[in-house]
Amino acid sequence: MSTSTTIAIGTEGSVRVASLILVAVDDHSDPAYQRSLSAAIELARGTTAGLLLYDRSTESLMVDPYPFPELINDSSPLDTVGARFLGRDYLAQQIEACMQEGVPASAWLPRARGPKEMARCARSFGVDAAILPVKLQSPSLKERVRGNCLGRFREELQIPIVVVTAEGKLQVLSDAAVTESRAPLAMDIRPAANPQRRSA
Repeated sequence: MSTSTTIAIGTEGSVRVASLILVAVDDHSDPAYQRSLSAAIELARGTTAGLLLYDRSTESLMVDPYPFPELINDSSPLDTVGARFLGRDYLAQQIEACMQEGVPASAWLPRARGPKEMARCARSFGVDAAILPVKLQSPSLKERVRGNCLGRFREELQIPIVVVTAEGKLQVLSDAAVTESRAPLAMDIRPAANPQRRSA
């Protein structure tokens, strides 16, 4: 009998099986988010993990990304049809790019800015880990004022966070079991055959 390949993220004694990974993306305007998606697809390819694309380009306090809530809303992730219905062709293309590599994918549009909204999404859909661009380690003053810095994401999400460097490399920075540590943590990300899921 064949063994499914899963992704294990963590350190010795604290390993989480990542069945659903949130990936921060945008509308193709920032190469950092394109690198994050490419790295996520490469990581998930050939495993049981799926990706939830979190479209940061829709973060706004002024515009609701779901203008027809009676037809489609944020209670469930979007497929390509839903993304195109909402005028997000770029997002549908990103979902398709995942699917072409054999990686299950869907998307979600945040209604507000910042870490709290991302954490709401993660809780709603049972996300196991998040992939973010490394640029959040050194945000602009404007982004710091908004709370869009890596420390806040770590505090709010309470799941392992993986950053993608400018070279496209992956580094795990945080795990829910070690949130008292403020320094970057050196953890492994590797496909693992049926590791045991960490108990709650």
